Amino acid sequence: SLTAQQEVAFLSKIFEHLDALAEKFNIYRIKTMGDEYMAASGLFDDSHDAAIRMVKFSSQIQETLPKLFSISARIGIA
Repeated sequence: SLTAQQEVAFLSKIFEHLDALAEKFNIYRIKTMGDEYMAASGLFDDSHDAAIRMVKFSSQIQETLPKLFSISARIGIA
């Protein structure tokens, strides 16, 4: 039901939120494409908790997106 401009603005708000969470957990955004947000951890540091940070980041996404934007996310971690 959104126009193209409204959809782009909506996704922009979501990605801004995800960028803020990524910064909090020292996660690096690789790219966005459509409604996809691809990120990685442990690329630029020697820490041994990269996987843990990614799981915490993903958990925060699952917790906050429904509250802030009335949407849910499907997340894959590899």
